[in-house]
Amino acid sequence: LGICAMAKKATSKPMKAILGIVNNTGHFTIVYFEEEMLLHSPVEEWPHPVDVLISFFSDGFPLEKAEAYVALRKPHLINDLTSQHILLDRRRVYALLAENGIPCPKTVVIERDAKTGELKGKAAENFVEADDYIQVGGVKLEKPFVEKPVDAEDHNVCIYYPSSAGGGVKNLFRKVGDKSADYDRTKSAVRTDGTYMYEPFFQTGGTDIKVYTVGPDYAHAEARKSPVVDGQVNRDANGKEVRVPVVLTPIEKEIARRVCMAFGQMVCGFDMLRSPNQSYVIDVNGWSFVKGVQKYYEDAGAVLAAHMMRIMGRMSFAPATRGTDAATTAKVSAPAVPGASPGGSLGRWENQELLAVLAVMRHADRTPKNKMKLVTSRREFLELHEHWASGPKKEAKLKAPKQLQEVLDLANSMLRGTPTQASPKLSRQAGGDSEAEQSEDDSLSGHSPTEFMVSRCISLDENELESLQLVQAVLSEGGCFSGINRKVQLKPVKWNAEGKVKELLIILKYGGTLTPAGIAQAEQVGQRFRSQMYPGEIEDASTMALSHAERGGLLRLHATQRHDFKVYSSDEGRVQMSAAAFTRGLLDLEAGELTPICVALVETEPRMLDDLNHEAEDLMKEAKVALNQRVVGTQDATAQSHPETMVKDLEELYQNLKVVCEQVANVNRNEVILVDCGPERKIVEPLDRGCASCCRTTKPRLVLKRWQKLREDLWDSKKGTWNISKVPEIYDAVKFDIIHSQGLAAGFMPLFEVAKRINDVIVPLEYGSDPQTRADIGSKVCGQLVRKLITDLQKSSQSGSEPSELPAWSLVTAGQYLKRSVASWMGKSSTSQDPSVECTSLMKDQKDIASPVPDEAGPENTPEADFAGLNPEHAGNFMNPDRRVRTRLYFTSESHIQAMMNVLRNCHIVLPEDAVDGQDASARADKTQIVCPEAEERLQGEPVFDYLSQIVFRLYEDKLAPPASEERYRVEVLFSPGANAHPSASRGNQHTMPLKELSPLHKAGTPLTLMRLQQLITPFAVTKPEDKDAGPQDLNRDRSEC
Repeated sequence: LGICAMAKKATSKPMKAILGIVNNTGHFTIVYFEEEMLLHSPVEEWPHPVDVLISFFSDGFPLEKAEAYVALRKPHLINDLTSQHILLDRRRVYALLAENGIPCPKTVVIERDAKTGELKGKAAENFVEADDYIQVGGVKLEKPFVEKPVDAEDHNVCIYYPSSAGGGVKNLFRKVGDKSADYDRTKSAVRTDGTYMYEPFFQTGGTDIKVYTVGPDYAHAEARKSPVVDGQVNRDANGKEVRVPVVLTPIEKEIARRVCMAFGQMVCGFDMLRSPNQSYVIDVNGWSFVKGVQKYYEDAGAVLAAHMMRIMGRMSFAPATRGTDAATTAKVSAPAVPGASPGGSLGRWENQELLAVLAVMRHADRTPKNKMKLVTSRREFLELHEHWASGPKKEAKLKAPKQLQEVLDLANSMLRGTPTQASPKLSRQAGGDSEAEQSEDDSLSGHSPTEFMVSRCISLDENELESLQLVQAVLSEGGCFSGINRKVQLKPVKWNAEGKVKELLIILKYGGTLTPAGIAQAEQVGQRFRSQMYPGEIEDASTMALSHAERGGLLRLHATQRHDFKVYSSDEGRVQMSAAAFTRGLLDLEAGELTPICVALVETEPRMLDDLNHEAEDLMKEAKVALNQRVVGTQDATAQSHPETMVKDLEELYQNLKVVCEQVANVNRNEVILVDCGPERKIVEPLDRGCASCCRTTKPRLVLKRWQKLREDLWDSKKGTWNISKVPEIYDAVKFDIIHSQGLAAGFMPLFEVAKRINDVIVPLEYGSDPQTRADIGSKVCGQLVRKLITDLQKSSQSGSEPSELPAWSLVTAGQYLKRSVASWMGKSSTSQDPSVECTSLMKDQKDIASPVPDEAGPENTPEADFAGLNPEHAGNFMNPDRRVRTRLYFTSESHIQAMMNVLRNCHIVLPEDAVDGQDASARADKTQIVCPEAEERLQGEPVFDYLSQIVFRLYEDKLAPPASEERYRVEVLFSPGANAHPSASRGNQHTMPLKELSPLHKAGTPLTLMRLQQLITPFAVTKPEDKDAGPQDLNRDRSEC
C-alpha cells in the first residue's frame, strides 16, 4: 500500500489512526512516498512495486507527476487522480453534480479579468448590479446571495445582505484563531478582481453538515455551527472545533453514494446544507477525514482493508468493526425533577420528557412610531413620483438607501432655496423594497429614467418649510439609512385631464426602531429563556449539584444538534431585529451586528405574523365603533349616551398634553444632556430635575414635534370629536419618554397616569367587548398562527415519516465528464464546454434564482428543513441521545398577542361564528379550560401586554403512560405580560424595564392534555380555501410543513 501525499497530510493523526487499523490486519506493507522525492525526483525513481495507491491533492502536491506515475506503474487507486482536477474548479464540481441528479444550488457566473476587472463572456454583454440584486442576461439573483471564487482552493467567500435587512457583506475565510468570518456593513458591491460564482443564500438554522464517505456504502456526518451566523468558532476543552455526529436521511445517504461514485473518490468529504425543501451539496473536497472520532477511524480502516483485499482478489475479508456500546445507545431515563411549585418554578414534573417548546413573543422596546403628511403639487416631488412609481395611479414606496438619499437631497436643496442639482441617471430597480407592494420590480424596469429634478428657485410656505425641515432631520439622523426603519410614501391624489399626477400626498414614516436597551433586553431574555425552558444537558457527579441555569440548559444548539430549531418573524424591522437579538442570547452567539443572524436564522412570515385580512379588519372596525360609543358616547343627540363614557378622562389627558408640549418647547436644547441607552450608557442621568436629559435614540426637536402632533390628533377641533385611537400612541410615547428622556418635561408622570387609565380600557376593547366578538377577531387575526402551532404540537408527538427517494439516475463519472470536455475543446463537438456555460446552462429556463420555497405555500404550510438529529452511536455522555426537542419561536406585534390571548381565554366558552363544530358530545361536556380563574383575574388586572410579552407552550411525553392514553402527552401553557411595570422602574437600570416572569395559565402542576388543547383551539385555526380541493401534491406539502 503506497501513501503518495504531502507529508503534513500523510502523517496526520487521522491518517496514522486509520493506517494503523489497516496495518493491524497483517495483510499490508505500507510504503510512504517521501515529500522530497515527490517534488524533485522523476517518477521512475518512485517506489515500485505498489499494488494499491492512496494519493490525493493538497497545497503544493505535484498532481501531474502523480498521474504520470500511475500511468507508468498502473497501481489500483483508492481515489482517482485525474478526477481531482474537477475538484479544483467549483463550476465543474456543480456541473458534475447536476449531471448526476445531485441537488446543488443554481448559480450565475460572472467572468472578469483578474487584473483590470473587465467583464468577459456573457456578463460583458449584459450585466446589471443594483442595490439588492445582480443580473446577467435574463438571470436575476436577489440578495441575500453567496459569492464564491471559481478556484476551489480559494476559501474567501462573501455573503451579501439586502438593504431591507441592514445591507453589508460577511466575509468568510479559513479559521484564524477563533474567527472564521467578519461582517462589514459599509460594503455592498460585488468583487471585481476575478471570476466568481453567485448562488442563493439558504436558511439552514445556523448549521452546515460535513459528510465523509469511505466507499459508496459508508458515510459519517457531522454538523457544526455555520460561520454565517456570528463567525465565532465553537471549540471544546482541547481547542478543537465542536462538531457533532448527526443522522443522515435516506435521501442524504443516496446523495453521499452518488458523490463518491461520480467523482471517483472512495474517501471523500463534501459540504451539505439542509434547506426547507431539500438538502443541497455546496462543495466537494476530495480526500477528507473526520478528526478525533475513534469509531470512525476503526470503521474507515476496516472498510479500506476489506476493499483492498477484494480488488487484489486475495481473499474475502470480513471487517471486525467495533460493536455499538450499549452504554452509549441505551435510553437513559431522565431523573425526576419537581413540578411547578407554588412559587412559580418552571421545572418539569416527574417522569416527563420535553418534546417541544413553542413561543409567541412581542418585539422589544422601540422608539415611538411617527408619521408626517404633506399635500403638495411641487414639480420636484411630482417628478420623483414619476421616476419611482410604476404608473400615475400607483403609489411609490421609497425605503432603499438610494431612494431615501434622493429624498434627502431634494429636501436639502429646497430648504437652501437653490436650484436642484440634476441627479445622475439611476436604474429604477436599484432601490429594491422588502415589502410586497413594491415587488412590482418587473413593471418598474420598463421605465427608462428621465432628466431628473428641474432646476429652479423655490419659495416655500410655512407648512412646506416645517415639513421639509422634519424630513431633513429624520433622514439625516444616524448618518446612514436602513430600509427597515424609515419610509417615504408618495400617493397621487389628483390628476389632470391627460391622466398625469398633479397633486401628491407625501407620507414620511419614521421611528418604531429598536432601542439599544431593547436589543440588550431581548438578548437577556433569550439567555434566561434557555436556562428556564430546557432541562440540563449532561448530568453526572460534577453537575448534579448545580441548578439548570448553572448547567446552561439543554439548548446549546450548536453543541448538541439535538435541537430542531426555527425562528419566524413578521416583516417589520423591529420585530426581525428583536428575533435576532433574542436568538443571539438563546444560542449564546458572539456579540456583533444583528444583520447576519437575522438573515441566517430568522424567517419572515408576514401572512402569519403581521398581515390582517379583510375579514379581520372589518371586525376590528366594528369593534372600534362600539368602543368609541362606549368611551366618548354617541354623537346622536336623540340617543342616550353610554353610561361608562370617559370624556372627562380625555379632557384631562388633553390638558396634560398641552402642559407637556409647553414644557418641552421651553427646554433650552443647548443645555440638554444626551445619555446613551442600554449597555452602552456611560453618562449617569442627572438627579437634579432641573437638568434636562435626553436619550440619544431621539432628538429634543423630534420629541416636541411628536407631542404637538399627538395633541392635534387627539382632539379634532373642526369636527369637535375625540380620536381615541391616539390614546395607545400617547401611552407608548409618554412611557418611552419617562424611560429615555424624563428630564425634558416634569409633566410626563401626570400624563402617564391618565393615559394608562384610559389605555387599560381601550386596548382590550379594540379586540371585542364580549367573548363571541373576541373569539371571532382572534380567529381572523391569528388563525394561521393557531394552525401552525397545532401542527407543531402534532409533529412533535409523532415520529417523522421517511422522505421519498431521489429520482432514478444514470451515473456520469468524472472521467466521462473530462473526456467530453476535452473532446469539445478539441473541436469534436459543437457544444461549448466552457465551465461557466456548463454551470449556467442548468438555468436556461430560469429567469430568477431564489431559495426554492414555493410562492403558493402559505405560512401554515411553511416548509422546514429536516432536523439534523444526534447520532446515538457517537453520543458520548449525552442524556437520552435519541431525544429531539422541537423549538419554534414566533415574533410578532401586540395585535397578534392580544388576539392569541383572547383565543386562549375564550375558547372554552364560544366558537368562532364561521367554525364547524366537529366535536363530539363528550368533548363538549369536558369543561377543562386553558386559563384558570386565578390566571384570568391576573390578566384582567394587567390588560395591556407590553414589550417582550410571551406565550409559551411546552409539550411533554409521559413515558410511563400507555401509548394510546390521552395522558401520554401534556402541554404546559405559560404567559408573561412583558415589561408592563411602571416606567419609573427603569431609572438607574440602563433604560431597561423589568419583565414579569412566566407563569402557568392553567392551575399550577396540572397542564392540559394535548388532545384537550387541540379540541379547544382547533376551531380557531384558519383553513385555507384551497385545502378543500387539495390534490396529492398539496397534501404532500402539508405533511412536510414542519
